[in-house]
Amino acid sequence: MRRLLQVSMVAAVAAATMAALPVGATTQGVDGQVASDGFQAADAQRRRRLLQANPTGSLPPALRSSAASTGAPEQVAAPPTLPSTSVANSRAPSNFERSACPIEFPPELTVDCGVLTAPENRRKDNGRTVRLPVAIIRAPTTTPKPDPIVYVTGGPSFNEIDPFSAGFFSGLPFAQDRDFILYNQRGVGYAEPRLGCPEFDALRAATFPQGPTPGQWLDAVDACHDRLISEGVDLRAYNSAEDAADLRDLRRALGYKQWNLYVLSAGGVIGLTAMRLYPQGIRSVILDSALGNRFKLRGPDIWGGQNRALEMVFAGCAADTACEAAYPNLRARFYERVHALRADPVVVDLPVEGGGTFALTVDGDLVLADASSCASDGPFCAPSLPGALDAVADGDIASVYVGDPIAPDPPLDPFLAEGKSGVARCHDQIAFEPDSELRRAARELPEFRAHLLTLRFIYIPTLTKQACKLWRAGRAEPAQNRPVVSAIPTLVLTARWDGIVWPPEGQEIASHLRNSFYFEFPGIAHGTLFASLDGIDCPATIAAAFVDVPRTSPDAGCIATMPDLSFTPP
Repeated sequence: MRRLLQVSMVAAVAAATMAALPVGATTQGVDGQVASDGFQAADAQRRRRLLQANPTGSLPPALRSSAASTGAPEQVAAPPTLPSTSVANSRAPSNFERSACPIEFPPELTVDCGVLTAPENRRKDNGRTVRLPVAIIRAPTTTPKPDPIVYVTGGPSFNEIDPFSAGFFSGLPFAQDRDFILYNQRGVGYAEPRLGCPEFDALRAATFPQGPTPGQWLDAVDACHDRLISEGVDLRAYNSAEDAADLRDLRRALGYKQWNLYVLSAGGVIGLTAMRLYPQGIRSVILDSALGNRFKLRGPDIWGGQNRALEMVFAGCAADTACEAAYPNLRARFYERVHALRADPVVVDLPVEGGGTFALTVDGDLVLADASSCASDGPFCAPSLPGALDAVADGDIASVYVGDPIAPDPPLDPFLAEGKSGVARCHDQIAFEPDSELRRAARELPEFRAHLLTLRFIYIPTLTKQACKLWRAGRAEPAQNRPVVSAIPTLVLTARWDGIVWPPEGQEIASHLRNSFYFEFPGIAHGTLFASLDGIDCPATIAAAFVDVPRTSPDAGCIATMPDLSFTPP
């Protein structure tokens, strides 16, 4: 099947059927598309690939208590003694208790589990608490280092307590002599309360294949908000400052003098906030494809990254003799077709699972969004993209879009807490994004003008100012939107083909961290350590060397041995 994207065609359908609206108006629903929310939807796609063997949807939605888990036995074989709990008393704000694990971990792992209980709102105590499950994966050695690694996941709001994460990270070099800690951020995974929004999944399913209207999306946000409020949740307490305080309290409760943070993707906002507010006890930080606290969620950084990736595809094809011969003058011909489709869209009939077809209107902006999204997924899509771009340039739109029957996406709520994503991003980032930034970005990226000024392809219910008004999650202090300056040793890892969180974001973050080391890897995309799944161990090797001696630049000679993507036609 030939398509521009390795994501659900539902997203393209939803995008194409929505009318463009000006900045400040209610925007459209295009959930599930890489272009629609690079760190959330594309991370979801990656997680689907990585968790196929054990989807989190088969697990219960929350860890109710130490007795109410999946029924699996506690995953501790001849359990080591947990660190002493220094704050488990009536005067302490947080405490840690041993409990059964919420899931079954791979049997070869030794895992201690428990729950951190912390105040829901530290700024304005309401008497409520949050319960955050914790899983400590013991290093396969009798003499582990005293400073473990704790995983701050992205999405934002993925459940990181899963068999894949446990097995994958515990097998990496940096976890061979250090314990590796998984925990659920507040509102996420098995935490109590959990800020999921099954209302969003219900809406997606009910409106397939055409997708929700703007009003329907906002109604769903309102419904999720009202349900969470009725359950007693204080939505102003689910943000990066509280998440950072949870990390501080967890380290203290477990009795560690210091530890190391491994921070992935959108978890970067939490990691950087912890570095700013609670640097004591953080020995080192690895920021892997990390999204910073000043990343522009509503468009500039997303479309800047995707445009960069698409331009690299054009350049890569032009530099490859066989690709240039097969697809001559590709960039000019592609954009000529994009301009023609803007003036005169075409309609293609997509087969629908279960029977029937759906008439998809393909205009130039849809094609550009799909092409740049494919480029942004690097090795998973970009190498075959020149052939699809050539077909588009020749006017053969149907061969690119028509393939297997389209089907509804699987539910996101089982593994992604979209309510937490919404309130955290509204509180920490959207509140600091003026529309003037979109207009400036549109001048800098004229081909993506419609994408930026209409928000047609980037809308997720959690990422608009209209939705933020419904979440009513408040606004972070001004310091949350300033560059984080820190002396903590930090390793900043980026991927050349990451169009989700593009390398300039990592460069900007590193420029304010005076003890940082920045590396960019060719031939891979978002989440550099995951390249180990494909036998590319260079990022993981560098990470291990850094954790061992965090104030010394690690040997990065292996980067020169990594090949970049090839665009030679098959």
